[in-house]
Amino acid sequence: INLMKTYKDALMDPLANCYLSLALLAVCGQGSEGEKEEILTQVHGHQETLEKLARCAPSNYLHKFHLVEAERLRVLEGEPDAIMHHYDQAIALARESEFIHEEALANELAARYLLSQGQNVAASSYLRSAMEQYEAWGAKRKVAHLKSRYSGLIADDRAEGAVSPSANLDLATILKASEAISSTLELEPLLEILLRILMENAGAQTATLVLETEGQSLIAARGSAEQVEYFLSLSLPVKKAQSLSLSVISWVKQTREHLVLDNASREERFAEDDYIQRERPKSILCAPITQKSSLNGIIYLENNLVEGAFTPRRLEVIKHLTSQIAISLENARLHENLKKALDELKASETSLREENVRLKANIKERYRFGDIIGKSEPMQQVYELILQAAATDVNVILYGETGTGKELVSKAIHEASDRKEQIFFPVNLGAIPVNLIESEFFGHKKGAFTGATLDKLGYLDLAEQGTLFLDELGEIDLNTQAKLLRALEGGGFTPVGGTAVKQSDVRIIAATNRDLREQVREGLVREDFFYRVHVLPISLPSLRERKEDIPLLVDHFLKRYEYQEKGPPITGHVLEAMMAYDWPGNVRELQNTLHRYVTLKRLDFLGAPLSAPEVKFEPIRPKEGLLRDAVGHFEREYILEQLERNHWNRSKVASKLGIDRKTLFKKMRSYGVFEPHNVAK
Repeated sequence: INLMKTYKDALMDPLANCYLSLALLAVCGQGSEGEKEEILTQVHGHQETLEKLARCAPSNYLHKFHLVEAERLRVLEGEPDAIMHHYDQAIALARESEFIHEEALANELAARYLLSQGQNVAASSYLRSAMEQYEAWGAKRKVAHLKSRYSGLIADDRAEGAVSPSANLDLATILKASEAISSTLELEPLLEILLRILMENAGAQTATLVLETEGQSLIAARGSAEQVEYFLSLSLPVKKAQSLSLSVISWVKQTREHLVLDNASREERFAEDDYIQRERPKSILCAPITQKSSLNGIIYLENNLVEGAFTPRRLEVIKHLTSQIAISLENARLHENLKKALDELKASETSLREENVRLKANIKERYRFGDIIGKSEPMQQVYELILQAAATDVNVILYGETGTGKELVSKAIHEASDRKEQIFFPVNLGAIPVNLIESEFFGHKKGAFTGATLDKLGYLDLAEQGTLFLDELGEIDLNTQAKLLRALEGGGFTPVGGTAVKQSDVRIIAATNRDLREQVREGLVREDFFYRVHVLPISLPSLRERKEDIPLLVDHFLKRYEYQEKGPPITGHVLEAMMAYDWPGNVRELQNTLHRYVTLKRLDFLGAPLSAPEVKFEPIRPKEGLLRDAVGHFEREYILEQLERNHWNRSKVASKLGIDRKTLFKKMRSYGVFEPHNVAK
């Protein structure tokens, strides 16, 4: 507290900020809990300032931020891996920016922390680095103080170095290795980096990386100084490998502890291992890769030139790197999965786009969508809306006059949707008595009312996971609207006479020839029900709005009912009369009119004004004019009659008339005689 008061005026200096924070954290444990909390609050404020400065000038301040953060987490007793990460970052960044005194300080503080954790071997490495940097900086008294204070630790370290000089690894190399491991998200490059680093920094001749995948131990990669092999796509099981000890792998997998063998062939516990008996390996180091208590993989290293190649110091290096390896492997796996998902999504989008293009092209070529016939612009717009509706699962409302094909459109939407394998269930609401409509929709239990002798399923049950087509939606009463709305919104429904609530998964496609908005204003349709079904509206054009489709429809119905051979031909006069008529009953009326035409042998528009002329099929002869005009008119009518009698077989007609096909075609063009289904082309 006195430190904070004494240096209150110096806190605007970022350097003072950093060192004051370190000083406060160093003595934090000596005060009361209240004083500790006050110090941590003060340091937190300092860190916010350092973090802002680090964004602007990272080379000057970022290493300071990491060093203070490491000390702050130490006081808070944070995760050891996180604490050491900040120490290592401070060391690496200070070296990069050539702040040698702060690199030395970071090494010293890291060594103190590792000593407090009982990691003497690792601590000695950091301490020696600190001494070397203090020496280079010229702080000889500091070096002497460290030698005096940690003489036992330094002596032990030198003793180990005397046994194995190559084990004295440079900390800077370890930091670079850690940075390299975290430098890529691509799995194969990452595996190569891992194996190279493990062999170079642990003194191994060969390295094998085993990954735990869906309960199996699979070799992901193995390598030597000459090459690295990958087995990602082959999924090589460990048990089939001939280049490592299965018993050693099994021991580490079960215990999740590190294992170092100075001479594996002399180890009694692994004496029965086939690989060890056959190859007589010397030094083996096997280490688990764990993350959040889960085993992600195993590192297996060998050196068959030297006994005891994997010293305690090298083991500490591997321990230090495995946490970073685990994180990097997990990130790489997630990256691979994300890439795969994105590729699959891209392929799916491409496939859907191509399918959509093919479907649209098909529509324009064939002038139909399923059982819907039409090439006019209004129908092309309807086809587009059908595609859009089929791509979603939202409710659809179809508007149109009687006979415009609302059920055909609803069925086309269903058959192009993801529900196409399920039932399409049509219901004519206008034909259901009001007192039965609730039972019809939701079903009823036995004894619910007079005549209910058995349990009965309702429409929502019968159309489960499919499409429920509700024709004449305007006929449904307000009470049923409320109950149906609840079911559609996930609240479920209860059969009449029942108590259990049932859930329903149906898609609603409704149809009406009424103005539902007007019915909402008149109180005949609930507003919330209207908005529930009125998600995607599609208006179907009347036949009089798409008369250019009449020849196509006529041709379709004639072929469908095989009327070509049974009835009189459809002459140009018949088509002209059909094109002139208003068709109040739309396509349904056209179909019925064709039935009568074939049966009665005359064109009869039921419902047309009484003054409408009846169409006759006798040739119209001019009563005055030039002879050549009369002859031409007669020739036209005669050719047309012969074509109709012979079902427009032009070769046959040309033969009967005693002329060739070319002459017949020429006369047909000059007289404007065309085959009926080509009139509109």
